[in-house]
Amino acid sequence: MSKLAYLAVIIALTAGLAAGYWYFGNSGNGNEKNIKSVAFDRAVTVYKGKYCGCCNLYTEYLRSRGYKVDVVEVQNIIEMQRELGIPSEMASCHTSVTNGYIVVGHVPVEAIDELLKNKPHIKGISLPGMPSGSPGMPGEKKGPFVIYILSDSGRKVFIKL
Repeated sequence: MSKLAYLAVIIALTAGLAAGYWYFGNSGNGNEKNIKSVAFDRAVTVYKGKYCGCCNLYTEYLRSRGYKVDVVEVQNIIEMQRELGIPSEMASCHTSVTNGYIVVGHVPVEAIDELLKNKPHIKGISLPGMPSGSPGMPGEKKGPFVIYILSDSGRKVFIKL
């Protein structure tokens, strides 16, 4: 199975699990609070290169914010992003998948939370490059982080943080 097919299966399974949590969490069975808290934990899979230190720091950042993180090492993250249709100007050193969405780069959890809360009909979001001071990156923040919608129709801002 190709990496792209494997990732498509993972995205479909995550979306299916999220839908199941929503359905059973709203079915009036008395377990709504418990089931919704499982969905709220948000599982995320981070695809990264074997020796990327900032990717390791980013996964620890996600874990420290209550995310359940699985890490998958890939041989060539740029090739994987290209196979997923991520424009090169939206690329970064790692790609994550959560609840059927693609999240590229050192995206702050506030943006991910906004994505998962509002569930827009988009492929995902990206914080291109590796901005100084972003989660997992050293240095000081030099301005707002501009998180973009992953789209084939040019740059559209999702949120500025």
